[in-house]
This record gives sequence, structure tokens and C-alpha cells, in this order.
Amino acid sequence: CEDFVCFTSGRSGARFALMFVKGITARDFISERLLRPLQMTDIADFDGDFGHIVESPNLSFPTDAGSAARDAAIGEVIIIIESKNGFFAALANAQQTHGRSVDEPDSDVTVRGPKAGFVEDAETNMALIRKYIRTPDLKFVRFTVGEVSNTKVIISYVSGRASADAVNSIKQKISKLKATAITD
Repeated sequence: CEDFVCFTSGRSGARFALMFVKGITARDFISERLLRPLQMTDIADFDGDFGHIVESPNLSFPTDAGSAARDAAIGEVIIIIESKNGFFAALANAQQTHGRSVDEPDSDVTVRGPKAGFVEDAETNMALIRKYIRTPDLKFVRFTVGEVSNTKVIISYVSGRASADAVNSIKQKISKLKATAITD
């Protein structure tokens, strides 16, 4: 999925992974409080005590992969460490709200429901969609269209709800587009 990140690293026979969704998580928090301590600590003898490695006041422990995926869809970071002592997982709350307000669109006014409109940044727009559709089944696929403009086009769908044939058809049509520039 376009907005899902899985960062892995390891040494001395041990390894770790951080998994999170871009746009709804605070990257500075992840970098400074999770990633850096994990990179600077010898995790070969790690025994499951995440509190001694990562700097997060809100650690929890997933009961299964499905609940971890649901938590990642709302802004949690999944931390997985594999050491000689076993396989360990935790969740750290890294939810983020955006600084620029997402205003009601001028051209598409709604009477009922949220008064939010898309902005210029694709990552912000994906986060806005995730704010309302909080499921790991929400997928984003990015394309680059336009030989000169190299415009980012993103399709979004809920896996299992959207017809696989319709999704594949849209992907094929976008992939086949031949245009010099797409500006809107």
C-alpha cells in the first residue's frame, strides 16, 4: 500500500522492523524515539522489555496480527524485534494531526457530513481519507502520469469491498494513459 512503511534493520543475528502509515504518524517521533534507540542498542539479547529501549510513554502489546494492523491504520507504530530469545512485538502511539487546516472546498459544498476538502499534498489527502476510513483494508496505489508533468495519481479503494475487476480495470486504464502533461 502506497502509504504503508516497513523499515527493517539488523545486526549480530538480531533484527527489528518498524511498520507504520505515513501521514497519520509523527515521523520525528518515530525517528528520534523509536528508530534511533533501536539502531543504537544491541538487541541480540533482547528479552521483550521494550521500555528499556524505545522512548514511548504509550506502549501496548498486540494480541494478534489483525489487531496490530487495525492499530497501525489509526496511527500506531508496530515494533517487531527478533533476537536469540525469540520474537517480540509492541505498539507505540505516534498519531499526528496536520498543521495546515483542511478547509471546506469552495466548489463542492456539502450540507451534511464533514466539511473537509483535499489539499495539494497527496500524503495529507491520504491521511485525511484514513481519518474517516480506519481500516487496514484501505489501499492506495500511486501512478505517475504525463511525460512532462510527471503528475502523481493515486487510486484508493477498500480491499474486499471494491470489485477486484473494477480496481484492475482502473489500474490498467491509468497505466495506459498517454499524455504530455496533466495539471488538474
